[in-house]
Amino acid sequence: MSTDILTYLGPTEFIVNQSTVITGKFHPEQIKSISLAAEAQYPLNVTINSNLGLWHTALSTGFNSPGNPWLQLRGIDKKNTIVNEQTINITVKSESNLEQSLRLITITDTFFNKS
Repeated sequence: MSTDILTYLGPTEFIVNQSTVITGKFHPEQIKSISLAAEAQYPLNVTINSNLGLWHTALSTGFNSPGNPWLQLRGIDKKNTIVNEQTINITVKSESNLEQSLRLITITDTFFNKS
């Protein structure tokens, strides 16, 4: 099974209870429907745009608990045969480390460092 007919565009890290949109691309000539499930037990509603070859799932409340769940992504053709299947490992964190990792350094006078 080729993974280039169905791709996941990330991310792989999420913050618990934060809304998110999961997106990807697919080849509409080869894939007619897409299924996405968390840990193969919890199906997620997938919206596809065959004209653009894009799919997405909107999670308004995000993932409800921290951990390392996985997503099962499947591409299904017009004969109802699974032509692509992927397991996507993700991490759900209770808080973001983003604030600690970002630092803005200005190298010229700007509105932000002139005062």
